[in-house]
Amino acid sequence: MKKYILLVVLILPVVFSTGCKKWFNKSKQQEAYIKQLENKIRSDSAIFAEELQRVKEESQSIIDSLQSNCGKSQKSGNYAYYVITGAFMEPANADRYKAKMDAMGYTAEIIDGPFGYRMVSVGGSNNLNEAINTMNTIRNSVTENAWVYVKK
Repeated sequence: MKKYILLVVLILPVVFSTGCKKWFNKSKQQEAYIKQLENKIRSDSAIFAEELQRVKEESQSIIDSLQSNCGKSQKSGNYAYYVITGAFMEPANADRYKAKMDAMGYTAEIIDGPFGYRMVSVGGSNNLNEAINTMNTIRNSVTENAWVYVKK
């Protein structure tokens, strides 16, 4: 019996010392896979950064185009057609919405409308087709509820 206990006591350290390395050390295959994943993450990050930059540039060019279209037709302030993005009974609401449009880069103006409404315009024109084109652009970028007001 003592022989068996002695044999077990001598064998156990050998078994456990070799087994730990198997469980706790990363194999070369795992390390290669980790490096492969890290390289893929770096590569994807670079691609996403390039795509983000491209989208930013496209967005900025659209904003610049909108500002030039709206700003170009907004200079005189006395037009037959206005692109309206909001109409309010409360003057304070119209002022807040105008400030919001100004913050978005538009040259907004408040126009007195019928029945006491105060309308926020982001573009005006004496040409109906130009006003409709501006309205469609605003509908795509600001609000789907934009419309053309015909001033009498």
